[in-house]
Amino acid sequence: YYALVKLDVKLVKSKLTESAALDAGLRDYLLAHLDKGASLKLNFHRELSEKDEPVVEALPAASEIAAPSEWDPTGGNAVLFHADRGLSLFYAGLFEESARELEAAEARSRELATLAVSRSSATTYLDEGDADYAAGSAEREVLALIRNLDEAFLGKTAPASPLAPGSGEVVFVHSNGAAPRKVAERWSATAQEGRAAIERVRKDGDPVVFKSRVPEALAAGFAVSSITVAGPRYEPASFIIASSEIRAGDRKATSAIVYDAVSSLTRDLVERNAAARTRRVAYAMIRHMLARLNDRDAAVKYGSNSWQYLLTLKTTDMTRSTPSADLRSLRELPSQVRVARLALPPGVYELTAVFKDGAGKEISAQTYKGVSVTAGRSTYLSARTAR
Repeated sequence: YYALVKLDVKLVKSKLTESAALDAGLRDYLLAHLDKGASLKLNFHRELSEKDEPVVEALPAASEIAAPSEWDPTGGNAVLFHADRGLSLFYAGLFEESARELEAAEARSRELATLAVSRSSATTYLDEGDADYAAGSAEREVLALIRNLDEAFLGKTAPASPLAPGSGEVVFVHSNGAAPRKVAERWSATAQEGRAAIERVRKDGDPVVFKSRVPEALAAGFAVSSITVAGPRYEPASFIIASSEIRAGDRKATSAIVYDAVSSLTRDLVERNAAARTRRVAYAMIRHMLARLNDRDAAVKYGSNSWQYLLTLKTTDMTRSTPSADLRSLRELPSQVRVARLALPPGVYELTAVFKDGAGKEISAQTYKGVSVTAGRSTYLSARTAR
């Protein structure tokens, strides 16, 4: 495996394609990421033989770190753009630039939260994916954590806890694994549930109920047996590395999880899904009614035996049967943030980070040379693993 600290897309793609050890799904994801022009800092660790010489290259400049190309910094995905870019910069060791991007994501998220308080600014989109993306509480929590770590790496924070007199410490921050991804889950609701949901959101003043042709479609009274509703859920990513430790000679400290994306993000999304269930049922019913209204209009305009009418039926059948779920999420989040603290006397050290699987077998290691430890201060080191 190769430790690449400067992006070389052609070389990375070549090594990914050749590797038999990579999970196929992870390989395809990384290749697609590269094809979209995203910048990755890949931390594959290379076991050097006696003939091998390590290659050290300069870290990329901040301008070389890019968020996924589909995130528009000026549009509805601004929070995602700045957050993913900030995370990429953190992994690259560009902590000042990372802090600025995460601050921009936080500012936009706060602005959207303020706007949401006003009923007049509520979404008028039937598809949630068309609305501005506002990070959930669990996402904001981890972004705040990474931003605090940026400050720590920049030396702007005091030690997390008092140190022994005359002692310093190394704080090892390990970002491990890929975050869970959102996938769509669908369920059926009865027509009665759909009408009750519409009445509920109407009483709440939801502007979608009064939008464009929605009142006309609801007043038409089309017969409906059931509707298909969609929402997002998280699906955990698989990765091998389950623990890590930092070593300095015969001294070592094992990392502990300070952030778990699977439990944190899933719990938050379950709560938000419960709050949004009535709205999603109502919107699915409205979509169904609008599709039926289009069917009727086409039959009146072109005749029920025309190709135009048959094409409209086909299109509206797809609209009714395949409701969309908002699957946007932070792409660069780790599955875990792990931290180890190793108390050491002042001096200059060579430290080794060791990464292990669930059975305790060592998978890979990373060496840090010339690490200075000062009495009364914390020295921070970081690693990013995706295996």
